[in-house]
Amino acid sequence: MINETLNSKLMKFKPFFQDLKKDNHFYRLGKPFETSQKKYFYDTGTGKIFQINENVYVVLSCLFDCDDFDSLLELDMEEDTLESALQEIKECIDEEHILLAPPVTCFSGPHVSALENYLQYNMNQLTLEVTERCNLRCKYCIYQDSHNDFHGYNNRDMTFETAKKAIDYTYPRVEEEFFLAFYGGEPLLNFKLIKQCVEYAEKLVVDKKLGFSMTTNAVLVTKEIAEYLVEHNFVVLVSLDGPEEIHDENRVFQDGSGSFKHVMRGIKHLVEAKEKNHSKDESGDTLYFSLVASGPNLVEKYNKIQDFFDNTEWLPKPVTVNASYVSYGRTAEEYLEPTSLEDKSYREDKSIDPLFSWSVENQRDANTDKKLFLTGRCGSFFI
Repeated sequence: MINETLNSKLMKFKPFFQDLKKDNHFYRLGKPFETSQKKYFYDTGTGKIFQINENVYVVLSCLFDCDDFDSLLELDMEEDTLESALQEIKECIDEEHILLAPPVTCFSGPHVSALENYLQYNMNQLTLEVTERCNLRCKYCIYQDSHNDFHGYNNRDMTFETAKKAIDYTYPRVEEEFFLAFYGGEPLLNFKLIKQCVEYAEKLVVDKKLGFSMTTNAVLVTKEIAEYLVEHNFVVLVSLDGPEEIHDENRVFQDGSGSFKHVMRGIKHLVEAKEKNHSKDESGDTLYFSLVASGPNLVEKYNKIQDFFDNTEWLPKPVTVNASYVSYGRTAEEYLEPTSLEDKSYREDKSIDPLFSWSVENQRDANTDKKLFLTGRCGSFFI
């Protein structure tokens, strides 16, 4: 390590590199990376890729990770070696005009310039939030006052007039497929509007593929509602966190009682209606599950959840689950600077994604019907 006293030979480079950084960050200028045999640097401004030696790689990595020139003094590197690496970088900057990418001051690129075109001609799905009411009070819901991004509950319902305007706007702008999704709150609290929208869309859409989907907690699914959804080829995403003891930890009614038995009754109606109708869409299954895991004992819970899906014989196999973790709102780690040491530590920490780690350790034969519950993928008809 170089002596903590700022060495004049090295510090003569500081104004030059600070001028490159300006009031921004070093890491926006490029990216050092390595393969199994060599080390490289990609320059953001020119798009050039340079093969570099070990010393230059260490220096650039330090600058980009720590975002501070003085951090170079903490490197385990001889003073002359560090000076030589800095000189090599400076010469390359002068000759190749690298590390000069202008700061980004606005959003740009095809996703911005083509936005109007996408809105006019490339839409394929409309999601209607048919109500903001909900019959549950899930403890991790964004509408709870304990959530960092608290929205609050209210009793507003969408009107058919509003829904019709949205459908009329979207339909002429889709090409071959038009997916109409219903969301909430709990959308079945405004089932009347859903039926109005379905009836209207089925009359309107005559020359394109039409599909319906809904995200629901399934508590209000009756035999009649299930038969209606199956008859109209709905793809349904049901919120289910696993077996009763896990599901009822968070998915509760306003009085705090668990919703598991009510949810399973609704799911049973959907399965029976589907079997009665022999209904399947072109992509296969029409019933999916959304699972949110919480707590410190996640591995134990994942094992219980897997057993639940394996051993509930009447559920469709293989089951398709969209699994996620509880989000308590915006947190500091969401704003880590890319390539920073803190960011790298965050990404390398297996506890950040315990579901992936668990799935790797519990891989199953690809030919078995009882696959891991997170193996499936929901289609494009969900938001």
